[in-house]
Amino acid sequence: MTQRGAPRGTGGPSGPGGGPPPEVERGVVEATNDKGLKLGGRWLNYSQFRQVPHPETGQEVEVEIVRDRFINALTVIGAGGDLVLDLEESESISGDAFEGLDADAAPAPRPRRPATPAAPARPLTPGPDRNTEIRRLALIKAAAEYAAPRTDMTPDDVLTVAIQWEAWVTDTSEATE
Repeated sequence: MTQRGAPRGTGGPSGPGGGPPPEVERGVVEATNDKGLKLGGRWLNYSQFRQVPHPETGQEVEVEIVRDRFINALTVIGAGGDLVLDLEESESISGDAFEGLDADAAPAPRPRRPATPAAPARPLTPGPDRNTEIRRLALIKAAAEYAAPRTDMTPDDVLTVAIQWEAWVTDTSEATE
C-alpha cells in the first residue's frame, strides 16, 4: 500500500492530530455508497483528505482506517486486481459524510431541548463549600479507582472507603512533625 504525504493539519502516519496509529483491515466489501463502504459488518467513510479508489461490492480490499471510521488508504486485492484512481476523474467530496449509510432505517426524530434559565454566576474565588465538593469528588474518584480491581467491593463499599478517607484527610487532631 502506498501512502502519499498527509495534507497539512491531518497528522502523519500515527493518525490525525498525532492520535493512535491507523488500523489495517482486510476483507470483502459487503456494500457501498458514494460516502463509503461496508467491511466486516461496519461502515467506513472515505476520508475527505485522501483520494482512494471506490471498490465495488464483492471485491476484496485492504483498508487503512483512522479515527475508527475513516478510510485513509485502500488497495483492491484478489480477483479484482489492483484498482488505480485517476485523479483527473475524481469528484469533489462534499455534503454529509454519513448520508445514506443507514438507508433502511428512518431517521429518529431529534428531541427538543427545553429552555433552561441561565445558571447563577459563581464567585471567582471558591468558598469552603466548593472546596469540600472538590475534595469529596476527588476522594470518590480515588475510592472507585481503588475498588476497580477488587470485584468483591460494592458501590456502598466505595462510598464507605471515600468517607473514611475524607475523615482521615480532614482530621486535625494529629500533630505534624
